[in-house]
Amino acid sequence: MSKQSNNLKPKAKTTKSRRRKMGGGIARGAHKILDGEFLNQGNNSNWLSVIFFLAFLGLIYISNSYVAEKKIRKIEKINQNIKELKFDYVEMRSRLNEKSRPSVVAQKLEKYGIKPLVEPPNKIFLKTKK
Repeated sequence: MSKQSNNLKPKAKTTKSRRRKMGGGIARGAHKILDGEFLNQGNNSNWLSVIFFLAFLGLIYISNSYVAEKKIRKIEKINQNIKELKFDYVEMRSRLNEKSRPSVVAQKLEKYGIKPLVEPPNKIFLKTKK
């Protein structure tokens, strides 16, 4: 038996130009924009909205980068302030430790007549009635 085929319609051959036309709408539109073909067409009002949208996205991108840079500068300023405050804290803590040592306190209180105890303190016990 022979192979049956459709004799009414010949098989269509795909060419490069036909393959290009079969591409998606986004790919076709991007190709027209990059190629500059859309400028040669008489109906530019369809492309006007696309151009405004791309310009709007560009403005958003630029403003977003400015806001990000501003926040980065603010974070760096706050980190620098934190470092300075940590140094101040360490310095003040060392001064406090220096001034609160028992020998330094005793030395400062000597001019007021207060001397450190030589004997331990005595405990006082009270008897309670039950």
